[in-house]
Amino acid sequence: MENPVQRRFGDNVRTLRQEAGMGQAELAEAVTAQGVPMRLNTVSRIENGLRSTDITELLAIAVALGDHVSPNRLLIGPEAGEEPIALTPNRVVEAYWAWRWAAGDGRLPDEDGIPVYGDRTFPQLNRPHDPPDLTTVDEVASWSKQLAGVDREIWRAVRELGIPARVVLAYARMLEHPIFHGRDGELGPSASEDHPEDPT
Repeated sequence: MENPVQRRFGDNVRTLRQEAGMGQAELAEAVTAQGVPMRLNTVSRIENGLRSTDITELLAIAVALGDHVSPNRLLIGPEAGEEPIALTPNRVVEAYWAWRWAAGDGRLPDEDGIPVYGDRTFPQLNRPHDPPDLTTVDEVASWSKQLAGVDREIWRAVRELGIPARVVLAYARMLEHPIFHGRDGELGPSASEDHPEDPT
């Protein structure tokens, strides 16, 4: 019996290899260059769904295909809509939910297909590079006096300077990222600074 997961993975490898302008022999050489020996015949069998792929090979194939390919793209595919995706021979979900789960955004729907929302633990565990915002309404309210001036500047940026609101909000989130600290003309306070006291 054909394994649907194996079949989809093989199709994705073939599509991305062809898009990269690589032959099967070239891909085999590129994977081997990553320290994972692979022959042309192995690539052919993988693409035809005739051979399973271990984790080391999966990662090496993703790297070999170029810096635009992620392991998730190989495992799931190019779409994130309502089309069914087999995660195992016995568990099928819509592609959207498969991508959301694989990206660490949220849990899979339950066995009845009902989506599960509001679980902050899942992204905390599965998105360490981009943890969820756990700020509460009460915490924001505790800063209301200090934020009054910030609020005015945000709306000025949006209305008078024409900066899209999404860009302003993204900038505010990025201020906590390490990339913004330790540079000349620092853009925001260090994330390690203590919570300032209310001067009033």
